[in-house]
Amino acid sequence: GFGEEPLLRRVIPEIARDTADLRPVVLARCAWAYRVLGLLSSELMAALVLEALNKIDAFSTQVLVKLVDSVSICPGTKHAVLETALEKRMADVANFLKETWKTAELPAGVSVHDYSTKLLSFGLGDGGIIGTPLLLAQLGIELPSKSFVQRCRPKAWMACKEEATKSHLENDRKKATVAEVCVTAMDRNLHDWVVRCVSTGSRAAADRGDASRKPEGSQEEFSQGFLAVALPGRSGREDAVFLALADVCTRIFELGVDPGSPTACAGVHGSVQVLSTAVPDVSSVSVLRQFTARFPGVTLEFAEMAGAISD
Repeated sequence: GFGEEPLLRRVIPEIARDTADLRPVVLARCAWAYRVLGLLSSELMAALVLEALNKIDAFSTQVLVKLVDSVSICPGTKHAVLETALEKRMADVANFLKETWKTAELPAGVSVHDYSTKLLSFGLGDGGIIGTPLLLAQLGIELPSKSFVQRCRPKAWMACKEEATKSHLENDRKKATVAEVCVTAMDRNLHDWVVRCVSTGSRAAADRGDASRKPEGSQEEFSQGFLAVALPGRSGREDAVFLALADVCTRIFELGVDPGSPTACAGVHGSVQVLSTAVPDVSSVSVLRQFTARFPGVTLEFAEMAGAISD
């Protein structure tokens, strides 16, 4: 335990009584702090949820994500109502992505800058543990099979152990994306595995963004594959999900599929199952949507399982 635990437990009734004085970001931080410390209190969480519902329109989406993740594991709260509010926010993002990526190309008249600016305007880094599955479901991306998850864990563990040894940052080896590719194209079959592991010591982590930074992606970069957006504090094109899907595309194109031909890409059939051991950011979720738009005949399934690779 820790020395402050008795004090933190004693002040719970006072915090619960005075939640009306707390701004949305403070409500979320309070819930997060008590969850991280393992001091789960139905009394406190219920009070925070009720006050959050009173101020729901004042919550930024990212702060709402943090609050929902923090209260969702505590019984006796009305967090399901908060999740409904979050689902509506995720629907706005999903509708934008579906409208934008009906094909593998941006709509006529929409520039890379226009797209990036709009995605940034949602003020959302990621959907968190609760919001991400809601967003994926609204994009029609379902969960992969349990057998796939069981098969890919050792592959991810080995690949990331090698990356950790190479980068001397063993504590970051769990940030991996694994994909199993089973497709048919050009009368050829492909069954392959793709594993990408990114540590915070790599260029991915050093490539930090801020709200005023020029969004990633030029028309030339876009034509080579997917379009990533440099969200604040995120990895953009160096994210493991982005890299893994780019590798999947490379494997498919090596079958003889013309990347520039929508007809050829639509002729690819099969499935791609993906597991990420970290919550994907919104840019990476947009890449999942871009993949399904490019290969409409391929079923894409995705799961986020933080901590899926154990020692």
